[in-house]
Amino acid sequence: MKKILIILAVMLFATTAFAGKNDIDAANIETSEELVSMTKEIGYAISIPATTPADPLGLVLGVDIGVEASVCKLDEIDNIFREDSDADDKLYLTRLHVQKGLPYSIDLGVELTKAVGSNIQAVGGEVRWAVFEDGMMTPAVGLRAMYSTLLGVDNIDITTYGLGIQTSKEILFITPFVGADYIVSTGKVTSADADVEELASESEANPSIYAGLKVSLLLINLTIQTDVLDNNMTTLKLGVSF
Repeated sequence: MKKILIILAVMLFATTAFAGKNDIDAANIETSEELVSMTKEIGYAISIPATTPADPLGLVLGVDIGVEASVCKLDEIDNIFREDSDADDKLYLTRLHVQKGLPYSIDLGVELTKAVGSNIQAVGGEVRWAVFEDGMMTPAVGLRAMYSTLLGVDNIDITTYGLGIQTSKEILFITPFVGADYIVSTGKVTSADADVEELASESEANPSIYAGLKVSLLLINLTIQTDVLDNNMTTLKLGVSF
């Protein structure tokens, strides 16, 4: 299973020297409205989805490694890409997500993200704390904080910060979970064919409510998570926990 995950990760994160139709470019940002749209939509796309129930991983090894695929709908593509481009109104993102359990019901995670057919890449991290662990009759309740930053795009800086709360309940080998995140994205153009002073920085908030289901079979787990508001991101994760 580990070898399969490694092969999938290499395939998913393989990059190409050719430009993708969903590439973003600072030269295309000519107004504050365009910067706001890009900051909000790309910032949300590169944020770290939960894809894990609220219960902590634990200290006996307590490692979860997963390969994820996300589909994120873009509502304002005319403000993000050139008008004459054939850009898709959806971003298809691949992610490598690694988490480690620590004492006091805390988990740490890192994630690498690469958009298919685009120069969009990102790296991020998260901290989780299970306020209440899963009990016989009570659900787990957890908090998390996350951070992501855009990579691979010259002259555009997009960074996201987020706080979230979630709850989950394990039922045999199935664990449904729901949660809410509040994500703030900050965008900055460092050099472009626009007024750099005017477009120096924009921040956009993006609340999100999601629901998911994790199915565990021995060491292997399969998780699906989808938004239930207007952000329209769905993520599928294949992982191994030990």
